Amino acid sequence: RGKGIGRLLVTDSIHRAKRHGFRGLQFNAVVATNYPAISLYLKLGFTIIGTIKNGYRLGDGSFADTLIFLKSW
Repeated sequence: RGKGIGRLLVTDSIHRAKRHGFRGLQFNAVVATNYPAISLYLKLGFTIIGTIKNGYRLGDGSFADTLIFLKSW
């Protein structure tokens, strides 16, 4: 974390998707407690288009929601 690798991966994915003619990019199942990832996606222009209630089981056995992100162009 904090080394910019996530940003590089996401921006590369956006560039590749555009180059191959895609009109958007969707990330499924972003765990709602993953605040750094959520912040990054929002900064890069993604929007939250849905929530899956209790969609991810955490290591302690509890559940967290998952978010679906979309960026269209």
